[in-house]
Amino acid sequence: MYTDEGNAEVSVMVNGDHHEYEDIDKPRVKAGQSQSQANTESTTNTKATVMASGHDQAGQGQSQTNTKSNTNTTATVMTSGHDQAGQGQSQTNTKSNTNTTATVMASGGDQTGQGQSQTNTKSNTNTTATVMASGGDQTGQGRGQDQTRQGQSQANTESNTSTTATVMTSGHDQTGQGQSQAITESSTNTTATVMASGDDQAGQGQSQANTESNTNTTATVMISGDDQTGQGQSQANTESSTNTTATVMASGDDQAGQVVMIRQGRVSLRLTLNPTQTPQLL
Repeated sequence: MYTDEGNAEVSVMVNGDHHEYEDIDKPRVKAGQSQSQANTESTTNTKATVMASGHDQAGQGQSQTNTKSNTNTTATVMTSGHDQAGQGQSQTNTKSNTNTTATVMASGGDQTGQGQSQTNTKSNTNTTATVMASGGDQTGQGRGQDQTRQGQSQANTESNTSTTATVMTSGHDQTGQGQSQAITESSTNTTATVMASGDDQAGQGQSQANTESNTNTTATVMISGDDQTGQGQSQANTESSTNTTATVMASGDDQAGQVVMIRQGRVSLRLTLNPTQTPQLL
């Protein structure tokens, strides 16, 4: 279920001489790629519930809830020059969720498995990752000649609010699994930009901006019965980002090194009960 896509822009601009693969006018001898992706998805108030009761359960009860939402997302790739053999890549992933709850309840007797619950929360705001390189004869990235290396910039910001992960197990001889995942993600005002110009570029220009956030998501797994020997695991991953900017700018000649700048801020809370068997509900 993917709804609410707003104000998403994807732009690829390539110009110059000797380009072999160009998506717009005047394609000449460009052996590389210019790629730009903007993924926007949105879901609100989603619930996934699995209830199983009986004896001697050896199967699985699985529940997944994926909600995603994006607003004002821009991914831009601009390359110009001669004989470009490398890549210019820009990705912008924005996702959003709020009030996420993942619950696993299992009852029975003689449980020999595990009950696990993890809650990880992290938060970042106004994160900026920038890579700028200039010089002569770059084997790295951007503007110049004979470029063969990479210039990379990543900005990852994530945050969680009001997240609950609960695991309850009671009973006897449980051999199966109960799995529940609630993944909600959201992003606002995210910008990923790659600009490269010059001659004979053989390297890459990459820019990623990942922002995630969750709202009103519920994933529930309830299993009751006898002879359960499996595991009960609960993870809740919630992530959120605001005003994230990732930019890569390179110019010059004869640069042989790499310029990499990564700033990360994460918050995760994922709810899961044993992810490896086929479901068998009684």
